[in-house]
Amino acid sequence: MSTQPVDARDVDTTPVAIEASHCPWAGYRKLRERGAVLHTAFPPGLPAYAVTTFNEVVQLLQDPRFSKRFPETEDARKSGMVFSQQGIHLLNTDAPDHTRLRRLIGPAFTPRRIAALETQVRATTNRLIDAIAERDEADLIADFAYPLSITLICEILGIPEEDRAQFREWSVAATTAAPNPNGGPNPGAVALSGYLSELIVRRRAELSHFSDPESAPDVLSRMILSHDSGDGLSDQELIGNAFLLLIAGHETTVGLIGNMLLGLCRRRDQRQLLLDDPELAASAVEEFLRFDGPVQRTTFRTATEDVELGGTVIPKHGQVFAYLGSANHDPQVFENPDEIDITRDIERHVGFGQGIHFCLGSPLARLEARIALQSFLARFPDYALAVPEDELTYLPTVVRALSALPVHLNG
Repeated sequence: MSTQPVDARDVDTTPVAIEASHCPWAGYRKLRERGAVLHTAFPPGLPAYAVTTFNEVVQLLQDPRFSKRFPETEDARKSGMVFSQQGIHLLNTDAPDHTRLRRLIGPAFTPRRIAALETQVRATTNRLIDAIAERDEADLIADFAYPLSITLICEILGIPEEDRAQFREWSVAATTAAPNPNGGPNPGAVALSGYLSELIVRRRAELSHFSDPESAPDVLSRMILSHDSGDGLSDQELIGNAFLLLIAGHETTVGLIGNMLLGLCRRRDQRQLLLDDPELAASAVEEFLRFDGPVQRTTFRTATEDVELGGTVIPKHGQVFAYLGSANHDPQVFENPDEIDITRDIERHVGFGQGIHFCLGSPLARLEARIALQSFLARFPDYALAVPEDELTYLPTVVRALSALPVHLNG
């Protein structure tokens, strides 16, 4: 058993570089060749371990000996990992707190409740498509993926329409992978948290006639009533989970829709399969979650004791993160993993994580992505990139999402 992991710091495959690459799976291949568990200097100033292979990633995500509580140290504050520190929320808690939070918030995102939103999702999707239908070109991020996802999550949460204009700026800033150059908290995260604090105060005043959280009109209102009834949401948890749901509820879906539509520009044969059989859209969503998902790596976990993982002992207090994108391209699990195959029989992937932190919003993301794909291709079957692919860029955030996707709508 090795106690000294392979050192990957000499490999030009830092997380930010990989996620901003047009071909991240090539970087992941290099990492897997070095080993299942690698020592890495990401983020700067915070030595940590990166897990690259599917089975070891699943083990990490399911092992309760790895805690989601991020250490309150000077190195941690300098590392730029501020997104996971915005309040107390589902992403940075362990059982039993995580179980309690999921019990309070989870009912809003059950498959049954999300399925009831299909008519609303289709109406929003068609409205956006109608708005660009008479044009020759469109940016499928600014004109389609972003307004679709932000509209739906804001309506589910209960965010006033007039307040949504600044969310894109705030959320991109809040999820930027680079540390704040001036030190201290991430300014985007601070601005968004401050807005949510003020909104909660306003919303609480509007809820005086509600007594039962389930009777409230939206998720934020139900969370406020649960807090006020003493059902277990603290002030930090209320703000933290509102922050998390708002960010995770739209940025990841923007990334998924954009990555799918770009992938179908690359692979016209796969697009034709969808045009011939639109019911393949659900399978296509799963394949793109595997092939080029919006969440390429997890936030950090801390070993609460010495743990062997992939032949390496992670010492107590060691910091560990998983390359989900690498695990989803592991040739030991997926045949021809670097190829898109929307007919692939995917029994499992880790695009939504694993274990108790499996993505709460996965039913909503799947619904939005499936309807967006079906509806867009039905109206614009011949769309094509309006710029060379090498001119496309990705946002410098923890979500793999295109900055823009300009296309000719009719080829």
